[in-house]
This record gives sequence, C-alpha cells and structure tokens, in this order.
Amino acid sequence: YGSPEVTALLAWAERLTEYGSGDFYSYFATAEALPVTLYATWIAVFAVKLFSASGQAALFIMRLPLIIADVLGVYFVYKIAGKHNNEKIAFFVALMYAFLPFALTIVGIWGTGISFASLFILLAFDKLLDKKFVTFSVYYGLALASSTFAAFLLPIVLAYFVYIFIRENKARLTLILCVVGIF
Repeated sequence: YGSPEVTALLAWAERLTEYGSGDFYSYFATAEALPVTLYATWIAVFAVKLFSASGQAALFIMRLPLIIADVLGVYFVYKIAGKHNNEKIAFFVALMYAFLPFALTIVGIWGTGISFASLFILLAFDKLLDKKFVTFSVYYGLALASSTFAAFLLPIVLAYFVYIFIRENKARLTLILCVVGIF
C-alpha cells in the first residue's frame, strides 16, 4: 500500500475489524495508532472491502480520510485568516498552507494521522483566539487523540492558559476545567 505507515494502519484496522477495540492494544502493544486515526482507517478498510478495491484504488481509499482532512484544513485556514484579514490575504495564506511540502508529504508518502491532528489543531487554536475554551479543549483533545505530535504544542497552550488565568478572573473556573478535561 505504498508506505510502511499505510501498511501498518491497514494491519491495525484489520485487527480492529476482527477483534474489536477492546482487544486491539493487547495484541499491538506498541501500536502508535491513536483512536481518531484508527477509526478513520477502520472506515477506509470497510470501504475497500465494500468496493472490493485493490491496488491503487485501495490505496486511494485508504488515504481518502487523510485527503479530506487536509482539504478541510485548507478551507479552515482560509476561513480563519478571513476573520482577521481581507479575502485576498486569506486566499494566499490558504494557498500557501495547501502547498506546504510537509502537508504534501504527510498524505502523499506517509499517510499518517498527523493530517487529522493538523485539522483539529487549526480548529482548536481558532477557538482559543476566540476565547471559547471549552470548544478549544474538545478540538485539542481530538488532536491529541489523532497524533502524539499534538502534545508538542502543550507548553504553548498551558502558557496561554496561565496568561489568561492571571489576566481574567471570570475565565478561571472554565480554564481549570478545560485543562483537567484535556488530560
């Protein structure tokens, strides 16, 4: 299926299909597949079987959830940039994001859950800027459930929460509950 990551995801999804989620991690003790990626892959494997796809068609179906996540990411970059800039700048920023070599490599070569994490991180930080902390926590939790790389942003998130905690009394309880909810 192209890359070792896609092959591993396929094996994990097959195991999930055959034995269910309760037995998955007992068999794949070192599995790096987190729930969002795993279930999206499971749906893709179901589609591969449903359409009896093989070869390049199966590879495309396996990567389709990642492609959809990246396309949605470009759309949300455009919408978020449009809230803070004019339409031309928003379009240019979205275009730059669409053609980032990193993003193209993630889907085109590796096929990993970072695509889902990127989408959820975008949505999370949009809500963080709007000071919608509960919605932020949900999206950031989904990012963490997509890829461990989302954890690298945790120091920035916590620093911003401390800043808001010190600055705004009315947000204190919400911030505490959101931090507890993320963990």
